Amino acid sequence: MKSLKKQCKGTGRKSSAVKNNKKEYHEIRRFGRLALEQYIINSKAYGVVLNIYPKPESGIPLFTFQIGGQVPDRVILALDIIPVRGSGITAQVAELYDKHASDQKQLGTTQEWMKQISTKNAIICQYQPFESGRILVAFTDYLRFWRDSCYLPANEPLSEDEVKEANRIILNFKTLLHANDAGLNIYLRKFGQAMSAAIEDAAFGFEPFLVPSAESNTR
Repeated sequence: MKSLKKQCKGTGRKSSAVKNNKKEYHEIRRFGRLALEQYIINSKAYGVVLNIYPKPESGIPLFTFQIGGQVPDRVILALDIIPVRGSGITAQVAELYDKHASDQKQLGTTQEWMKQISTKNAIICQYQPFESGRILVAFTDYLRFWRDSCYLPANEPLSEDEVKEANRIILNFKTLLHANDAGLNIYLRKFGQAMSAAIEDAAFGFEPFLVPSAESNTR
């Protein structure tokens, strides 16, 4: 877990944080929102979630990482780089997938909502064995590729239609993730509505804004 935290620090400061029900914001170049969360459930299962939402007009892909469950025996894992314009990085990310997951058995998801927001090069594991060392190396390689090949280079400006498409892709990701985030119910029961709303804003705020439905606010 400590090693994962060190790797996350390489992306820059968090763009939002929730401390004692107070939100702190920091501006990061071309970032819309960086949401980094660590959780522990009943002192048995732990997890880390990292979602990097670029500003739609930047053309930078989404980066998503989730690890949870009980490593290394029953692992929940999702690691993906999701383009918001074209498919120019697909072949390179496919090489990363082959390197880290081609010989790993029982990967993939049976959940339709996950299939809708994931690329074919996503490393997804649902309660299957996955060595912690291999997870860390895969996370490092995916994040370094995203940083060096997607975030740091100067991208050509997007057309109006491309910005609209980037907005659609990011908003669709947020919408499905929010609708299927079981942790929000736990936060609501444990900390109350105010803290739950602050966490939702930290995780799903900024453009394109995801406005929770009335139903989600009453969970």
